[in-house]
Amino acid sequence: MTVLRWLDSFPRFRSQYAHARSVHADEVFEEILDIADDASADTYEDSRGRTRTDHEVVARSRLRVDARRWALARMDPKRFGDKVQIGGMTDGEPLKLQWTIGEADLDEIGQALRETGVFSEAPEAPSNGHTNGAG
Repeated sequence: MTVLRWLDSFPRFRSQYAHARSVHADEVFEEILDIADDASADTYEDSRGRTRTDHEVVARSRLRVDARRWALARMDPKRFGDKVQIGGMTDGEPLKLQWTIGEADLDEIGQALRETGVFSEAPEAPSNGHTNGAG
């Protein structure tokens, strides 16, 4: 039996496995913080005694953090994945939809609504022309 079959067949094992994966994700998160906080090799002294930044070490640390962040987002997307927000631009307002329909379209929609019993009469066209909005 493979681990995947065990996960399907044994609920207790599935629960223990999920807990172990969560603990592992926490450990990876701690590794990210350790790597980001460790600046011990970021600088060196050149032959003239001046402190220089070792850009290769800094880039390697960034790569190590980024690789772990990527893996962590896939290990536990609910806790560590990117937050996807659907809404208007960046102001946090809800997404607003607006459309324009013509008289013929409005008549067709009204007919369909009457046939389904939603309206006994056709809805009236908006007073500001032919624009409807929903939000």
